[in-house]
Amino acid sequence: MTAILTEEHLRLVQRLRKAALLILAVAAIAVLPFVGSAWSEAVHDGLETFGIGLMIVAITGRAWCSLYIGGRKLRALVTTGPYSVSRNPLYLFTFIGVFGLGLQTGAVLPAAVLACLTVAVFATVVPYEELALRGIFGPEYITYCARVPRYWPRFSTWQDSKRLEVEPATIVRTVADALPLLLAYPVMEAFEYLQNAGLIDAAFAIY
Repeated sequence: MTAILTEEHLRLVQRLRKAALLILAVAAIAVLPFVGSAWSEAVHDGLETFGIGLMIVAITGRAWCSLYIGGRKLRALVTTGPYSVSRNPLYLFTFIGVFGLGLQTGAVLPAAVLACLTVAVFATVVPYEELALRGIFGPEYITYCARVPRYWPRFSTWQDSKRLEVEPATIVRTVADALPLLLAYPVMEAFEYLQNAGLIDAAFAIY
């Protein structure tokens, strides 16, 4: 994979990523109603609460990232704030949010499966994004990649900006994209109610 991608190719790859995530979401909605928790009620409720906390962290984190990148991904190489410790902090917060979403089943396994599938989707796309960014920013981006990890943060590389150029519309759009995560709680509660009422058969009781 040595060819440099154009911005048009990058946008196509990003659209394909969104389509893959949509397919994953639809598949999850089709399967999760038939999944029950094998944990005790106390653990079940604790996992749900923890998951809500993770989704709030994800939404807040994505908004924080947008303060720095603000729709400038292809116009400027952002290397400060969350982007100084991770090259893809927006994606990292997405993984956290999806894991929290899966915990709304009251079980850990569905959360782990959903998170791993989401990571797999991004792992397919990110190398192509990096090719495009390398073509746009050249040696500066190569140096940045050598210093900052792709996902998991390296806090020793933290750097901040004295001033930020903020695009409110981008922040609102980023938060709005993540807000549907919180719908997982009422939706999964509705599924659980239907299971308890005998209207849906929980074919799988898992941890």
